[in-house]
Amino acid sequence: MKKLLVFLFVSMFMCTSAVALAEDTKVSVAIKAWQNSWEEKDDVSGVTTDFGSALMLGPAVNVKFSNNVFLGLSYMKSMSDYESTDMVLIGDKIAIDRTDVDFVAGYMFNPYFGAFIGYKSIKGDVNYTYTPLGINNEKLFTHELTGPGIGIIGNYPFNETVALYGSLAIMKMDWELTYTDGSPSNTDKVTGAALEIGLAFALSKNFSANVGYKSQSFSGDDVTDTFSGVTFGATYSF
Repeated sequence: MKKLLVFLFVSMFMCTSAVALAEDTKVSVAIKAWQNSWEEKDDVSGVTTDFGSALMLGPAVNVKFSNNVFLGLSYMKSMSDYESTDMVLIGDKIAIDRTDVDFVAGYMFNPYFGAFIGYKSIKGDVNYTYTPLGINNEKLFTHELTGPGIGIIGNYPFNETVALYGSLAIMKMDWELTYTDGSPSNTDKVTGAALEIGLAFALSKNFSANVGYKSQSFSGDDVTDTFSGVTFGATYSF
């Protein structure tokens, strides 16, 4: 985890240093936050499990070149665990953290509309608590979703200080569950979709803030996981 954080911030610094002097190249560094809830629906039985909510937080960097090509890199981590006590055995609790890494490359067809391709990684540890047996937050397995995606983005300025923005993406991902006891891993093919819409506010020439709503869903053979909630953040543009 520490190596990944170091890599991200070094990459941000290198991108900024390399292009800051290029004519008509714009660099933006942001802090992003997403307060979201997680529900998992069993598509066979129809039973829905509530994993509560968590705040995800992390940095992002975006570089837009003079030829309208843009690159983006972001890292977000849950500040607390998603938790569920909706288990068969009384006293059970499952706690799961989440780390997201996203890389995108795209093209703006005009100032208001563009398209992108990307690669996403979602990873988390699953811990289990069962008090009657003396099991306290024991790591059972790690789950990971990785794969490419494609999407569109857009914005509509109402005036010089307020703009509507949005994005829509679909993903084809590989899901893997790795047990800590060495048991064979479980794998699945997952289809994902993500929608985000919000408002951006220019607070000064270089500084802006945003607030919006984001929803992600991932569907495999048997279950559909949905994450949804409010987004907010701040951006500084060079």
